[in-house]
Amino acid sequence: MAHYAQLGIALAIPSDQGQKDLPALTVAVLCRANSARSQLTEGWLRALRGGRLTVRSAGTQPAALHPLAEQVMAEVGVNIGHQHAKHVDALAQLRPDVVVTVCDIAAPDNA
Repeated sequence: MAHYAQLGIALAIPSDQGQKDLPALTVAVLCRANSARSQLTEGWLRALRGGRLTVRSAGTQPAALHPLAEQVMAEVGVNIGHQHAKHVDALAQLRPDVVVTVCDIAAPDNA
């Protein structure tokens, strides 16, 4: 069993069968640099939901995707190499159902 599948079980994420009944959601993941934490979160959400979730990440001060973030995700079979750092303004047209901040600096009170 793939490591990310085991993680999904540990986090009680529904199986592929159960996921078909879940509503379509759009998630925005915000961070300062959008180089690691938010990129990892975006990759995990996509992988664990089998692509049945719209996920976008961005940062308040974007920097390049950290090579170690890409490497560790590849080690567990999740490819984030196609993702790139974006400024939060790039998500201006996105209407997310859920907003996740993975660092305090990106929280609404601090942005």
